[in-house]
Amino acid sequence: MELLGIEETKVIYLTQIHRAAGQPYGPDMVAAFIQRYQFVQYPSPADFLKPAEAYVFSMGKFNNVGIQDLRLYNDGIIVSSKSNTKIIDEFVSDLFEWLEKDWGVVRTSLPKPEHHYESRLIVKSDSDLTRLIEPKSEIVSALNGAWRQGPPSAARFAPAGFIADCQLAKPTRRKPIHFSLERRVGFEPSENVFYSLSPLGTDDHLALLEKLERLAH
Repeated sequence: MELLGIEETKVIYLTQIHRAAGQPYGPDMVAAFIQRYQFVQYPSPADFLKPAEAYVFSMGKFNNVGIQDLRLYNDGIIVSSKSNTKIIDEFVSDLFEWLEKDWGVVRTSLPKPEHHYESRLIVKSDSDLTRLIEPKSEIVSALNGAWRQGPPSAARFAPAGFIADCQLAKPTRRKPIHFSLERRVGFEPSENVFYSLSPLGTDDHLALLEKLERLAH
């Protein structure tokens, strides 16, 4: 298994915050936040006076790694990057440590914080991962027989991947995204290049794909 690229990763952290000394002065705290993480695009102080689904800070930096954006919601944050989720986790930890140390802002224990991942990877496999869940030949024949006037340019349907939904035993505030695996557009099937989406951290996502690669041999 070869990792060809990290298309995007996200850390979704749902939590509430509190400051015992009272509400901090927003413009000062936001300005310090922008300076600390060197965001290039960010909301103006006046933007915070208007209701919005999220306030977006874009093109930041942490430990010499780019942060694509941070979206601030009333119940948490979503941080995106084209990096290993371990780096984003370190960024989130640094952010909340700074908020507590410099501003006296702490996370509350209730509601219980939630931590979610979204990982989008491009990989090259040593085996054809579509072998893992091949449909019956009758299903493929039915698909190819569905063309009313014949397939364009001798096109035909063939297995290209699969999707597995995440079923929760207990409800959470945010449902984890599904797992999916599909051939990457622009590559020949024989090249075994795949795009995969998962609710796992980068390392766990890659470890799962390596296990699937072994199963597909």
